[in-house]
Amino acid sequence: MWRHGANRAKETLAIRAGDIVREMALSQATPNVCSALEGRKFQAQANLVLVGREGPRRSTTTTYYYRQG
Repeated sequence: MWRHGANRAKETLAIRAGDIVREMALSQATPNVCSALEGRKFQAQANLVLVGREGPRRSTTTTYYYRQG
């Protein structure tokens, strides 16, 4: 989900690890999903820059915030 700030430059994308785990029907893969969402390779391929994280370090409730890179 893209969240809009006061201007387009502050637009961010929020991805919740648990949503990825559920949608891809992955079993006990939360730490790997979190690792991938934090990784440079994912960010480079998606043209995103990680700007923040909310919640426990490796949990289904961890939410990652990105901006376009």
